[in-house]
Amino acid sequence: MKLTTAPIMRIFHLTINAKDHATFASEGHHNMMTSIENEAGTLLMFAGHDDDLGESNYVIECYQDADHYQVHANSPQFKHYGQVAKQIITGTEMTNLVPELVKSNDIIFRITKANQLAARLSKIKLMPEFDFKQLVNTQEQVLLAGRDEEDKNVAWVLELYPNTDAAQKYDLSKKVEVLSQIKLTVDIFVDQGSLSYESKAK
Repeated sequence: MKLTTAPIMRIFHLTINAKDHATFASEGHHNMMTSIENEAGTLLMFAGHDDDLGESNYVIECYQDADHYQVHANSPQFKHYGQVAKQIITGTEMTNLVPELVKSNDIIFRITKANQLAARLSKIKLMPEFDFKQLVNTQEQVLLAGRDEEDKNVAWVLELYPNTDAAQKYDLSKKVEVLSQIKLTVDIFVDQGSLSYESKAK
């Protein structure tokens, strides 16, 4: 799907207790799988954690536009997820992104259990007139990139590769200044496949 207008992209950092991770993951699986199957404007949903206990979790979402986001926000599966989540989430940080680049291949992903996907989330420093297209490495790569809405000199980049070996071939720091980088264990990843967006803003 080629997007002609900027989608909605958000990053959530959600903190929970280790004992609640199985419930959190199960509810997230149901919400994301139901949404991606029933909502054409829900383009991509990702959940993963960056610690051994599953207490530090990242959720990344991409919707076609505000109207399609409202379809998701009003859906029964999201409302149920929200009721469960508010009982177990102990901390929430949300980053709204100004989308710059979305790229996924023609595989329609439905990853909902142990897998080999390698994911990393990077915070990068931007220089004037930075070309986000240079972040594209391979057709196997799934990539989302957007400027931090509160700091236009900073952007966030989500990269997914088929496995760790594929990810290790590409070093983002050779192309841009990486301020921080988080390696994520993928809990769930779903998308509509063949997504394409490139910002026209200068």
